[in-house]
Amino acid sequence: MINHFNAFISYKHADLDNKIAASIVRDLEHYHIPRKIQKSTGVKKIDRIFRDKDELPITSDLNDTISQALYNADYLIVICSTNTKKSTWVEREIEVFLKNHTMNQILTVLADGEPYEVIPKILLTGKKEVVDEDGVTRTVEMPFEPLSCDYRLPYRRAKAEELPRMAAALIGCSYDELINRHRQYKMRRMTAIASGVMALSLGFAGYMFYSNTLIHKNYLESLKNQSRNLANQAEKVLEDENRLEAMQLSLFALPDGEGDERPVTPEAIRAVTKSSMAYTSLEGGNIDIVWNYRMPNHVNDMKLTSDAKYFGARDTSGVIIVWDAKTHKQVVYYDDYQQESEDFTFIGNDKLIIRCEKSARAFDLTSGEMLWTLTDKDGEYNFIYASDVFDYGNDSILIAGSQGHIDIVSMKDGSITKSFDILTKEETDSYYINHFAMSDDRKKLAFCEATRYSISDDNYRVGEYDFESGEKTFSDTYEGWSRQLLYIGDKILMDIPPFESGTSSSRLYDYDFVTEGHTLVRCLSSGTLTQDWESELVTYDVSIESKFLPLENGNVAYSTGDTCKVWNPQTGEELGNYRLNDSIIDISDLDKDGEPLFITQGGATGSPSMNGDTPGVSLISRFADNLSGAVVGNGVYAQKYLSRDIVYYASGVYDEDWTQIEGIPEYNISGIEHFLSGNTLCVLTEVDEGCRVFFVDTKEKSYLGDVIIKDGIKPSRYKILGVYAGTLYLASCQDNRFEITEVEIESKKIDKLLINDDTWDYDPKCAMADGKLVYIDTQHGKENKAEEIDLATGEKKTVVIPDWGRDLFFVPESNDVYVLAETDYLVHMDNETYSEVKLPEEWEKTKYVAGDGQALAISNAEVIKLFDADQNLISEISCGNVEPLGMVITKIGGQRLLLVAYQDGTLFRYNAENGEFVGKADLSVSYMAYLFDSSIEADDENGFLYVQVGDLIDIIETDTWIETTRVMNCFGHDKETDTFLTYSYENNKKEGRIGYFEHYSVERLIQKTKDYLQGEEMSEDQKSMYGITD
Repeated sequence: MINHFNAFISYKHADLDNKIAASIVRDLEHYHIPRKIQKSTGVKKIDRIFRDKDELPITSDLNDTISQALYNADYLIVICSTNTKKSTWVEREIEVFLKNHTMNQILTVLADGEPYEVIPKILLTGKKEVVDEDGVTRTVEMPFEPLSCDYRLPYRRAKAEELPRMAAALIGCSYDELINRHRQYKMRRMTAIASGVMALSLGFAGYMFYSNTLIHKNYLESLKNQSRNLANQAEKVLEDENRLEAMQLSLFALPDGEGDERPVTPEAIRAVTKSSMAYTSLEGGNIDIVWNYRMPNHVNDMKLTSDAKYFGARDTSGVIIVWDAKTHKQVVYYDDYQQESEDFTFIGNDKLIIRCEKSARAFDLTSGEMLWTLTDKDGEYNFIYASDVFDYGNDSILIAGSQGHIDIVSMKDGSITKSFDILTKEETDSYYINHFAMSDDRKKLAFCEATRYSISDDNYRVGEYDFESGEKTFSDTYEGWSRQLLYIGDKILMDIPPFESGTSSSRLYDYDFVTEGHTLVRCLSSGTLTQDWESELVTYDVSIESKFLPLENGNVAYSTGDTCKVWNPQTGEELGNYRLNDSIIDISDLDKDGEPLFITQGGATGSPSMNGDTPGVSLISRFADNLSGAVVGNGVYAQKYLSRDIVYYASGVYDEDWTQIEGIPEYNISGIEHFLSGNTLCVLTEVDEGCRVFFVDTKEKSYLGDVIIKDGIKPSRYKILGVYAGTLYLASCQDNRFEITEVEIESKKIDKLLINDDTWDYDPKCAMADGKLVYIDTQHGKENKAEEIDLATGEKKTVVIPDWGRDLFFVPESNDVYVLAETDYLVHMDNETYSEVKLPEEWEKTKYVAGDGQALAISNAEVIKLFDADQNLISEISCGNVEPLGMVITKIGGQRLLLVAYQDGTLFRYNAENGEFVGKADLSVSYMAYLFDSSIEADDENGFLYVQVGDLIDIIETDTWIETTRVMNCFGHDKETDTFLTYSYENNKKEGRIGYFEHYSVERLIQKTKDYLQGEEMSEDQKSMYGITD
C-alpha cells in the first residue's frame, strides 16, 4: 500500500462539499503539468489525493487510517462552507495535520458563504517564536491568511483560475509561473495545430502545384496574425496601467530591422502609438503613466527621498529595490534570505538604511554600494519588535529599539558613537515600546509604551525623553493603542483607533466588512504630556492607511478610513471634516496651499472645494482602482492591492516631439473656434472687444499675424465659412443683423457684407465651397430666399422658397442647396429653381445631408434615405437607434461609398450605388461627440481616412478599415505637409500655444518607443507568457 499522498481533503459530508471535493480530486489527478515545470520540480503528475470516500480500506480502525493519511500528506485542503462548522472532524483533522506540518501547507477552498464565516478560526491565526533582548524565547500569535481558492465561482471559471492555485502549491512552483507556462503551452499548441493545418494545406498545394510562393504567403499570414495578437495584448495590458509591457509587446508586433519579414499591421501601429503616447499634447496638469516598476512579490512598502530623486519599495519576501526616479534605473537591489529585511529608511537624499532582524546595512544611493553593516560582537545586531531609524544630523543616525535602547551610529563607517537606555530594567519588565517620534530640533524623542504580556483596558501610555537633560516624562495611561506619533512644534499628536475586534471596518482578500468606526486624535503638550485637546473621527470604510500630515500653513491633517480632518494644532479648532465615501490611501500638500490632497482606493484624487455655499470634496478618477498604497512626489507612485507592480503617474506628460510655432501670442483656449483649409489655419479666440483671429501658414509653419474684430461678437457666435482667395469669411447673426465678415489675411483689412438687418435667425444659415457662398435670407414679414454669391465675380442668384429654412447643406458638385424646412427643398442654383424632396408624412425633421452630385443621402437620425440625382429612392438604411454624427459620399479604392459616423463610435460603409452594407470600423469619440461639428475627409492616394469630431481626429487605414491613430487637441490635418496642427497649454487655459506633430512613419514610432524604454527588456517569463521566442 502506498502511504504518501499529495494532499488530504478535509470536508463535511454534505451535498455541496461532496460535489466540490470530488471535482477537485478529479481535476487535480488529471492536471497537466507543463514539461519545463516537471523538469524544474521533479513532479510529473498529481496522482495521490486522499478523500475518505475513495481511499478508506476495509478496516475497522477509521481513526488510524485517517491519522496515517494526514501524517503522510504533503498538503491539507480544507473545503470551507456553511456546513464546515457543523463538522466535529474538520478541526480535529487540522490539529492532527499541524503536528508535523506548518500552516503554509494548508489550503482552503471557499464553497459558499463569506471567508470570515466559513474558514475555521484555527486557520486565521498563526504562532511565531521570537527572542527578546533578554534572550527569552516567547511564542506570540499573529494574524494569518491561508491560501484560499474561490469555488463559489462558476465551475468552468473556478477550474481555470482557482484550481491552478492548489496545483501550484502541490507541484512546488509559483502560481504565476504555472499560468505563464500554460499560456505558453496553449499558444504553442495553437501554433502547432495551425502549423499542422498549414503543413497539410501546403503539402497538398506543393503536391498539386509544387509552389513555394504559397508557402511563403502562408508564412507571412501567420506572422500577420501573431502581430495582431501581440498588438491586442499590448492594448489590454495598457488598459491595466502597464505601459512598459504594452510598449515592449508593440515592438514585438512590428518588424525589427530590414531583414524582418513581419508585415506592418494597423493594429500594431495603433498599439505602439497609444503605448508610446505619440501625438499627446501637453494639457495642463494632465496625468498619465510614465513608468512601471515591478517587485518579485507583493509590495508592502514604498518610500521616496525628500527631494524625490530616489524611489524605493519592499515586498513581502523582504526584497528591497531602489530606483533613480528620473532614469528609472536600479541603484540598489537587496535580497538576502539569511538576513531578510524588515524595513528601510532614507537618510538625507543619498543614503539608505536597511534594517534586518539581526543587522543594519547602509548604502550610498549615488553609487549603489554598501557602506557598512552594523552587528554586535557576536555578529548580530538585535532588532526586536518595532524599531525606528532617524536622521540624527551631523552625518549620524539614531536607532531606537523596543526595549528603550538607543544607539547613535556614524553614517561614515557604521561605528556606534554613543549608546544608552531610556527605560530602566524595571520599566522594561513592565513595558515595551511599539513606535517612536523625534522632534524637529532632534532634542526630544517621544514613544508609545504598552504593558507587557497583557491586553486590557488602560494599558498604554506616551513617554518623552529629553536628550539634553536625560529626563523622562510620562502621560496618564489610556485605553486603546496608538498607531503613530507626530511632533508638530511643541505638540505631540497621537491616534487611537478602535481597540476591540469587530468595532471597525476590515478586509480579508476580496471580502470587506464595513461598519461605523471611531478613531480618536489626541494632542499632548511636549514637556508635560498633559492633554490639550481631543477629537473623534467617525469612519465608514476600511482603514488602509492612516496618516498625520503637517500642512504648509501650520495646520495638521489626519486621515483614516474614508475620513480626513484638519485642525489648528495649537487650539484644537476643527477647520475641516471631509468624508470621501471611499478609503483614503494617502494625503499630501504637494502644492503647499495648506489644503490636503486625497488619493482614494478607487484611484481618484480629491481636494476640499465649495459648491456654492456648500463645502465638500471634488474627486476626479485618475488612476487604476483597488489601490492599497500611494506615495506622492514629482508624481504619484501607486500600488494595486496584492500586486507586485507599481505604476508611476506624473502630470504634464506629453509627446516631446511636438513643435511649437514661434511668434504666436499665448491665448485663452476656452471657447475657441477654428478652421483649417489649404495652407491656412484660422483660430478665433475671445477678447474683451469681441474676437481675435490668429492666422498660421500651415505649409511654412509660420505665424501670419492676427486681427481683432471689434464688434462685440464672441467666437461661438461666428460660423467660419472658409478661406477663398486669401480672405477669411465669417457669418454671424446678432441684434437682428445677418452679416458676412471678410478678413484679408495679408493686410488684415476687415469688410462687412450685410445680408439683412431684420433677421429672426439666431444662427446664420450659410455655407461656402468652390468659391460659392450660399445662405438663407429670412426677414420678418418678407419672402424666404435661398441665395448664392460667386465670390470671384460677385454674381448673385436668388431663389424664393415657400418656407423658413432652419438650416442648409451645400452640395457643390451639383451646385444644389438642400434646405431643411417644414417641407425639405432642393434648390438648384444653376437654373434658379427648387423642388420638394419627397418624404413620407411620418418623417421627422431632417438632421444630416450628404451628396456628391450623383446621389443624395438624408437622415432624420432614425433612417437614412439614399436618392439618385433625379431624387429616385435607391435604398433606405436603418440607423439602428444610434444617431449619426456626420455623413459623406466619396470615392475610395475605385468604389463610391456612403460613410456614416455614428455617436456610438462606429463608422459604417455603404455602397453609394445601391445602399448595401459594405463594412464597419471603430472610432475614438467622446460620449459628448454630438455637441461638436464633424467632418470626414478621404485621402485615397495615401490610403487614409480622417474623421474629425470637435478637436479629436481619427486616422483610419482604408485598406483594412482599422483605426491606427487618434490625435487630441487637433485643429486638423494638413495634407500637403502631412502634419497635425494642435494646441497645448502648460498651466492654465489662458496660456494656449499652437504647434504641430509630424505624421510619424512606422520606423519613427519604433525608434520613439525604443528611446523611451532605454533598453528595458522583457523578462524571459514575460516572453514565454505571450509565446515570444527570440
